[in-house]
Amino acid sequence: MLREVEQMFKEYRRFELFTGHKSKKNLYLYGKKGYKIFKSQVINEKLTMMYLEKKEIS
Repeated sequence: MLREVEQMFKEYRRFELFTGHKSKKNLYLYGKKGYKIFKSQVINEKLTMMYLEKKEIS
């Protein structure tokens, strides 16, 4: 699905998404797809949101 969204909007130069810090599988998958963490935000002692971006979609 991620690839489909990127292809549908391939004219865009940057994509952004977020997930919780405990979502190790999501973080791994997004990393494999070229996304890099650019920001984290502590929500509370149990949750930190991780923001990822991918630039120059090919």
